[in-house]
Amino acid sequence: MLPPVAEILRDKTLLLTGVTGLLGKVVLHQLIVHGPESLRIACLVRPRPNESAAERFRARVLGSELFRPLRRAGRRIEELAGSRIAVISGDIAQPHLGLTPDIFHELSSCLDLIINCAAHTELDGPLDAALGANTTGPDELIRFALGWRAAGRKTPPAVVHVSTAAVSGTRSGAIAEDIVIDGYPRREELGIAFYPGDEMQALQDTVQRIRAEVGLHSPASAKASAGQGAAERWLTQRLVAEGRTRAEVWGWPNVHTFTKALGERALAAQHGEVPLSIVRPAILGAAVRDPMPGWMEAGGPLASLALVGWRGQRFYPIGRQQVIDVMPVDFAANATIVIGAMTLAGKASGIYHLTSGDRNPLSAEALVDLTADGLRRERRRLARGSWRKRFRLPIRNRIVSDQTYRRYSAPARARWWHRAAGLLERLPLRSVSARGASRFRQRERSARDVDSMFEASRWVFSAAQPIYQADRTHDLYGQLEPEDRERYPFTPETIDWRRHWVDVQMNAVVQHAFPSMGEELRPLNPDLAGESIGELLDSSVGRHGTEIALEIWSPRGMTQWTYQDLATIVSRHAHDVSEAIPPIVSRVAALVEEGPAHAVLVKRVVELSGSIALTSRDTVLALSPLHCKGSLAASVLLPLARGARVLCLELDPETAAADWRSVEIGFVVGTAADIDRWQSSAARFGPRFRGFVCCDTL
Repeated sequence: MLPPVAEILRDKTLLLTGVTGLLGKVVLHQLIVHGPESLRIACLVRPRPNESAAERFRARVLGSELFRPLRRAGRRIEELAGSRIAVISGDIAQPHLGLTPDIFHELSSCLDLIINCAAHTELDGPLDAALGANTTGPDELIRFALGWRAAGRKTPPAVVHVSTAAVSGTRSGAIAEDIVIDGYPRREELGIAFYPGDEMQALQDTVQRIRAEVGLHSPASAKASAGQGAAERWLTQRLVAEGRTRAEVWGWPNVHTFTKALGERALAAQHGEVPLSIVRPAILGAAVRDPMPGWMEAGGPLASLALVGWRGQRFYPIGRQQVIDVMPVDFAANATIVIGAMTLAGKASGIYHLTSGDRNPLSAEALVDLTADGLRRERRRLARGSWRKRFRLPIRNRIVSDQTYRRYSAPARARWWHRAAGLLERLPLRSVSARGASRFRQRERSARDVDSMFEASRWVFSAAQPIYQADRTHDLYGQLEPEDRERYPFTPETIDWRRHWVDVQMNAVVQHAFPSMGEELRPLNPDLAGESIGELLDSSVGRHGTEIALEIWSPRGMTQWTYQDLATIVSRHAHDVSEAIPPIVSRVAALVEEGPAHAVLVKRVVELSGSIALTSRDTVLALSPLHCKGSLAASVLLPLARGARVLCLELDPETAAADWRSVEIGFVVGTAADIDRWQSSAARFGPRFRGFVCCDTL
């Protein structure tokens, strides 16, 4: 058995980079929740021109939905961060990590472990940005770690570098957990030597040459003028094109994977006595458990695939049996922490794949079908009445050949709209033709956007068949203590892809990724569309005033709240909505502790005449009958309550019909992810009504 992770990390100092990114945030969350109290975490954050490192950390990390469950549990994240986390302003792409001499020396003398999650994740971004974060950055980190003797340390710090499984490039077949420093994907085809150090220098020289051609020595030196702006755009286009060309020459699909591969080789060639492990996660997906089921941020190829389907795309030019390797972000973060601890203890080193395709493959055909199923479910939740027709998805998505796609799908549509717009622009009725041509140009742009997405993600959905073997990772986990396997789970082989994709992944994509990708979702319910609980109650007070909004009955008596009462409670706590409903929450919690109790109901729930919910984007309390088809619960509350704990109320309809105030209720506590299963499992609950309470403290 390997030593416990907590024992290894106790009284240690850890440097975490990339903490504002997707994986880095979850790594920090898991260390705070499961790591030892004595672990000190230094977060290296790159400042922005108008935002300091500390401000960026507060906004992007502490202010993230990631820490909502901890806040619900009563933990003050800001105080916790102040006692265990130090935010350091720096940049791994700069010499000495962009640190002042004093901080550089202090870190060098006390650091035990470095986890590098920093990366430039744009697939085909400018070469200079990708090279700085993905190649120069790891090189600077290993140089920093190699100064352990000069800093007066007896042992070197351990380094864990987060790379990507896609560094294998366009290779097919089994991809082992190893690294060949002078290897590259097209080695057998080209048969020429590849020297990573020389390639890095050549790329840096190329960047400087291209900048010199437009008279810029750095992107920050540009002047605020129209001519200079055009020069900067030209510079960016040249850097993107040059990076893509160099990557394709050696067999990498884009500049991201190319520069990541160079970063790996820089570490492997120079680490010397510094313990080094490199983790290669697959495409990161929504969390299975931590910090909450379905948590994710930003976009990526999976979100792009879902977005074009959301907008009506039907044909998908991808390999039908291509294995799409996806890794839930919390599994990837857990494995990164475990591998980091074991590297520090001298029990791990080398390459570790954080992948699922070797033991639990997800085919492209299944991915397309499950994405469509999940999006249909999300549309049913978001769309009500007249919205359904407008949001209808294709009956069946199809995987087609590249030839069929180009002949009948987005590229063909783009060509057709382009010609139609051109014809209209040549008509004599300028006012009419201009409006029509504008609409056709917009449709042409939409079709070209779809085609651009498929082109950018072709490396993911191509006909190549890479299978990333994760034997070393699973072997390491097999030697962990049972408590560590439970605390930091990594079990991709247990994922039910249908349930996870339809119930969790697509909900996360629609709620979190789509808004960041420019997709403005329609209001869930025009009458309940509020930015906050306060705004929601204001509209409710205007419609219902002193009507009873909520009644709680128990053996101790009855409590009633009107809409005006609830609005008053919220207004007293306008600075913190989570504290606005403590009387209601405490009464419900007391009833749960007593076991079966008398009716805890929204007014007229049993009468089936309506649903009442106090819910918005920051859900505080909601009660609603789940048995009503098309009810508020199905269309509003389920997508909002993901990750919250749920109190499910079981009611006997016959008793309720006689006297609903005396009906006995059984309580089942679960998570919002269980609601769909409760709804569809008539065998479990029998012919009983079901409602639920969702609130912060339950």
